[in-house]
Amino acid sequence: MTDEQLVLLIDILDKLGYNTETAGTLTAFQRLTQIAEYVDTLETNLGTTGDAANAAGTVLARLAELLTNRLTAARAGYLDAAVSSRATSASIGTSADGRATNTVMGWLNSPIKSWQRVTFTPNTNAAFAVAISSVVPEKCIVLLNGYDFGADSSARPWSVLRYISAFLATSISFAQSYAPYSSGYGTHSVIIIEFY
Repeated sequence: MTDEQLVLLIDILDKLGYNTETAGTLTAFQRLTQIAEYVDTLETNLGTTGDAANAAGTVLARLAELLTNRLTAARAGYLDAAVSSRATSASIGTSADGRATNTVMGWLNSPIKSWQRVTFTPNTNAAFAVAISSVVPEKCIVLLNGYDFGADSSARPWSVLRYISAFLATSISFAQSYAPYSSGYGTHSVIIIEFY
């Protein structure tokens, strides 16, 4: 394994992290732990279908409270008429629906709105922008892979990383973390995942 490959491998491992890490934002495993903890919180707040009726409990306990203790026959008749006039099979949809159908079932199928991959070779030490399809940056995760290489004035090899200096709806700008005495430019890959 060459020095450049070893440096790249170490960099990838640093960004990936370990599956025992606590929630955070520095590595992929920290992000996954953060997401898992968020899902656990959602599941706890939602509850289970067996939860007893309780107006201050989980979502399903509150639903049981409504159905068991607060929904009288007269109110049920009114609600049935009101809901039947609005909720149609077209608005509920089927399990085969995707997000674009704008049905209840379609919205339940996928949290990912779009994803795209862009590759580039910078050929410069200066900051530069890469055009992307339009996204909402606040709803995205960006994965950047690749590095530049170079040498200092004593001809010692360096691995030079790029970082995201700006993220706009239709472009991402990159800058170098260090400008070496002499440079070679590697191919970089950016994956942008946009969520609803």
